[in-house]
Amino acid sequence: MCGYGKMVQFFSGWRRIRHRSLVSKAVLLLLLATGMAFFSCSGSGDWASRINWELPDYSQLPGSEEYPDADAIVLLNDGKMEVYGNRDLGFSIFEQHTIVKILDVRGQRFANIMIPYTPESQVENIRARTITPEGKIIALDKIKIFDVTLYPNFVFYSDQRAKIFTMPAAGKGSIIEYRYEINIRSRTFKHYWNFQRDIPTLLSRFTLVKPSEWDLNYRLYGLDLKPDIKNGPKGFKSTYTWQATDVPALKSEFGMPPANELTAHLMLAPAGIKTWDDVSGWYDKLSEPQMKTGPRLRAAVEELTRGADSDEEKLRNIFDWVRDQVRYIAVEVGIGGYQPHAADEVFANQYGDCKDMTTLLCAMAREAGIEAHQVLVSTWQNGAPDTTLPSPLHFNHAIAYCPTVGEMGTWMDATEKGIPFGKVPWYDQGLPVLVIGKEGKAQIITTPKDKSENNGSAMRWDVTLDSSGNAIVEGQNKYYGALASEIRESLFYLSRDRQREWLQNDLAQRCSGIRLDSMQIEGLSPVKDPLRIAYVFNTSQFGLLRSSKLIINPGSISRFELPDYFRSVHRAHRIRFKFGTQTEFTLNVTLPQKEGNGLQAFSDSVSSAFGSAAWSWNPKKDGSGLEAKTRYVLKGEDIPPARYPDFQNFLDRVRAGDLQEVVLTLPDAPALTKGDLKKVPLIIRKRIDRR
Repeated sequence: MCGYGKMVQFFSGWRRIRHRSLVSKAVLLLLLATGMAFFSCSGSGDWASRINWELPDYSQLPGSEEYPDADAIVLLNDGKMEVYGNRDLGFSIFEQHTIVKILDVRGQRFANIMIPYTPESQVENIRARTITPEGKIIALDKIKIFDVTLYPNFVFYSDQRAKIFTMPAAGKGSIIEYRYEINIRSRTFKHYWNFQRDIPTLLSRFTLVKPSEWDLNYRLYGLDLKPDIKNGPKGFKSTYTWQATDVPALKSEFGMPPANELTAHLMLAPAGIKTWDDVSGWYDKLSEPQMKTGPRLRAAVEELTRGADSDEEKLRNIFDWVRDQVRYIAVEVGIGGYQPHAADEVFANQYGDCKDMTTLLCAMAREAGIEAHQVLVSTWQNGAPDTTLPSPLHFNHAIAYCPTVGEMGTWMDATEKGIPFGKVPWYDQGLPVLVIGKEGKAQIITTPKDKSENNGSAMRWDVTLDSSGNAIVEGQNKYYGALASEIRESLFYLSRDRQREWLQNDLAQRCSGIRLDSMQIEGLSPVKDPLRIAYVFNTSQFGLLRSSKLIINPGSISRFELPDYFRSVHRAHRIRFKFGTQTEFTLNVTLPQKEGNGLQAFSDSVSSAFGSAAWSWNPKKDGSGLEAKTRYVLKGEDIPPARYPDFQNFLDRVRAGDLQEVVLTLPDAPALTKGDLKKVPLIIRKRIDRR
């Protein structure tokens, strides 16, 4: 939601959004007149029967010729928030008015409207209509507006709702127009206004009407705009209006940063919030009373920590229990958007959202005599928070922090089932977070971030070949760090058969014609690093057989996939990786005879600022086969658009290395039998035990 800087830093060759419109003055007048007529219209029937536009000639509106890549255009996006009261904000009204022109069938997605709201708010005065290219007006029938729960699978826990409707007759060339009001009875007023979308916007405007006594604290990101300010005397209202014209579409690219770090937008701090201590104190008042522990919870802590020799062991036992026994439900209930449920309630129900699980963790840790604090986080997917604008509205997640356990303290996020104690998921790492200290004292701390070598995998295949190219493969994959947590999260809820299917699909992409014979998994439950998957499969298509030659691509087995995703010539946004990685692959091939395989030793490597890759293979000393190794390191640091050609060059060099072939000569020898295959599972079990 914040910390975005200027758009020009993120877009190569992008023109800055200008306060001056590139749209004709006639079109701008049309839009302004439409907005005024819409809000001043007294009756929905009267409004739906006529167009109060100064220029009813639709041919003057821009279309596909002016925007050939767009599927729709936002003609007007107008919002107005009026705040009532003072620093103890209790009521506000938000009005939204949007007009969109649909250019082709892809743009029909904008005809489906959803208006989310909470129990503290009420949606009123919904009006919507479609204006066809011929000028026919089709108003939305009120009975076609539906009130639904946003989380139908969690109606027992979520009271988040939405008004939904779809616009009638919204075909190519049509204009859809809708308006609504939201009455909000809490601090959670409309704090965010987005000037930019994934389609061009001709006019975007946000107006704030506030008590003149309220000191406004706000930030603009991605554009240079000065608000039009009309200050009123004490006891009256002041009005701030921000208006942007000709806002280009935000380009979507693979591997781009979160949209909150790229879009042109405005963010407001809540009334009465001036410092991070204000934010921390506010949250402390909501959360601290919820950490009281009852007899059952105290007894559970006593049982979990009995016999533990250190605070670290006590905390580990508590964390493992919460992670494994408390079901994570990512929804909110009323003020539950900010206030966690009581620790006793979460313990009894054994389900909760991130705040609930964090509250339970902290309550249990404190019951065990360990200092513990709640921490507010804006996750990687949400974008880094702007620490210059104190506001609780930056954050979308909560974790726990115990500063006295471990050399650098211990961070805990029990919402991810695949994370081991002492680690936090990749999306919590390397971010400035708000630690709710004692008596609400704020601390901004950056969470630790794993190095690339701490995230990755090591795969080994021991392959026994016969003279026909048939192979029995004993394999083992070891995953550690963030990659292990990601795979655990994928496997955790799968049945044994589905886990087997997952492994078969992965192996089939590395080697053709595989038939999985056996598998076993360690480190999934209980959770521990490394996550290890051992397996045996056989295939008649291990390599490409040409006469007596067998051709193998070790690089196609290890599968460094990034070159497939960055083929576009130009790049608008910086590339952001979830985390850096290090992956290794060892291929040990045993041939049916020791003599005459014809293999020559080979080695090659690529190194750059983005990472490195290396390939090597060598004949075994006894002539029985070969050992090949590949290794990839991706540092995982942001890559700006200016470095994109260099990154592509690095990827192309890695792909060239992956295309290197191993050519083996296969002498005549008996083919592998079913009896050979039956022996292999016993062999791999012994090898696993030894390793």
